[in-house]
Amino acid sequence: MAVTKTDGQLTSSVLLPEIRTGDRLIIYDGELIPVDGLITRGNAHIDYSFVTGESKLLRIKNTDKVFAGGRIEGAAIEMTASGLVQQSYLTELWSRSIVRPKPESDQASFVQLLSRYFTIILFGIASAGAVFWLIYDASKVLHVVTSVLIVACPCALLLSNSFTNSFILNILGVNKLYLRSPQVIEDIANADHLVFDKTGTLTSITRNDVIYHGKSLTESQESALASLASQSGHPVSRAISWKYRFRRQVEVSELSVHPGAGVSAIVDGQQLRLGKYEHVHGDASVKHVNGTFISFNGGIPGYFELKTKYRNAVSPVLKNLTNEYPVSVISGDGDSDLHRLRALLGNSAKIRFNLSPVGKLKFIRRRQLDGERIIMIGDGLNDAGALLESTVGIAITEDRKKFTPASDAILDASAFHLLPAFLRLCKVNKKIVQASFIVSLTYNIAGLGIALQGKLYPMIAAILMPASTLSIILI
Repeated sequence: MAVTKTDGQLTSSVLLPEIRTGDRLIIYDGELIPVDGLITRGNAHIDYSFVTGESKLLRIKNTDKVFAGGRIEGAAIEMTASGLVQQSYLTELWSRSIVRPKPESDQASFVQLLSRYFTIILFGIASAGAVFWLIYDASKVLHVVTSVLIVACPCALLLSNSFTNSFILNILGVNKLYLRSPQVIEDIANADHLVFDKTGTLTSITRNDVIYHGKSLTESQESALASLASQSGHPVSRAISWKYRFRRQVEVSELSVHPGAGVSAIVDGQQLRLGKYEHVHGDASVKHVNGTFISFNGGIPGYFELKTKYRNAVSPVLKNLTNEYPVSVISGDGDSDLHRLRALLGNSAKIRFNLSPVGKLKFIRRRQLDGERIIMIGDGLNDAGALLESTVGIAITEDRKKFTPASDAILDASAFHLLPAFLRLCKVNKKIVQASFIVSLTYNIAGLGIALQGKLYPMIAAILMPASTLSIILI
C-alpha cells in the first residue's frame, strides 16, 4: 500500500514502510489511515469498524487524534504522523475484517473431519488388530500394534493441503496478487464464471483523458471543480482532477458522496455537483444520459466525456479467459463501449451498462442463486457489494491507496496481464492437493494393511513414515 505525502505545496506517493514521524499525509475519502497521528487540516467522518467492530461513524476535526485502521468518509484530511506504520497490523485488519461467511470447500471440510478423528480411528484399527492376533497368535500382538502406530502417517495426509497452499500463496504474493487466506485459492479453483467491472478495472485510471463540452469555465470555477474532484477516488474524478491539476486548490466543505451517482459539496462558497445527469440535475426520473455533468449553484454549464483507454493487456487477457470461463462485464457507465466489448467477448457474453452499485450486487446474486460460482473483479469503488456477494472478490488497485475489506484478494494493476496464469495456478494447486491426498491415502491403506498382517517390522515402519512425508513435498 501507498499513501499521499505533502510538504504543503507538492504531493508525492510513498510506500507505507517509508512513512516517518512528522510526515504530513493526505488521506482521501475511502482511504485507510495507515498510522496514528493528529489532524492538521479538514473535517470528515471516520469509520473504525475494521478495528473495533463498531459501525457508527465518528466526526473528526482539526487537532483531533486519529488511529491506524480507521477509514475516512467524506472530505480529505491532512494529518501529521506520530509514529511508524505497523504493516502487519494493517494486514491483520484485512484478514479479520467482517465479510459475509462463505461455505468451506468439500476438500477443507474433509481435512478438518479427518484431523479430528484420525487418532481415534488409528487406535481403533490398532485395537482391532490386537484383538485378532490375541485370538490367533498372541506372540504377534505387540509387533502388530507397534507397527500400526508407527507406520500410520497423519502428517502427509493432513498437512499436504496447508503445505501446498502456502507455497502457492507465496508465488502469488511475489507476483502481486495478495489473498486474504489459503481458502481463497480453493474458491478460485472451483469458480465457473468471471465478472468484470469496466471503469478502473478493464480501463486504466492513470491513462484516462476527459474532454469538456459546454460553456467555458472561469479560472475560479476550474479551481472549485479540481478541488471537488480531488476528494473522490473515482476514475473520472481522478481524470478531472488531473486535467486541472495546476489550478489553485480551495476549501471543500459539506462533502457528500453518492455511490454510483456522484459527489456534491460547498466549494469556495458555491454549491457544486459532479456526476451523472440525474444527480446533478436533481431529477431521478432522467436516466442513462452519457457524460459526467457539473453544476454550479443549480446551473449546468456542461459535461465531461471520458475517453476510455483500456489496459494494454485487456484484449489478450479477455480472449484467453473466454476460452476457459463464461465472462461478463458490468458497468455504471453508458453503453458507448458495447461494440468493442462484444468484439472481445462474443455475442453470448452478458454485458450490462448503467448499473448502480445495488444493480451490480443483484447481477451477482441472481447468478449465484442459479448455482454459479462467481469471481468478481472490480476496483472496490462502486462495486464493493458485488465483490462481497461473489464467491471470490478480487479488487484491482492502481495506486495502492485504497483499502478494500470486501475483497478476498487484491491485484496490483501492473500484474493484470498475469490474471489468466493466476487462475490456472489455483486450478493446478487443487490437482496437486488431490494427488497428494491419493498418494498419502494409498500409503496409509497399504502400510496399515501390511502391518495388520504382521508382515511389517517396526524398524521398517519407522523408515517408511518420513519417506511418505518426503514424497508429498516432492509432489
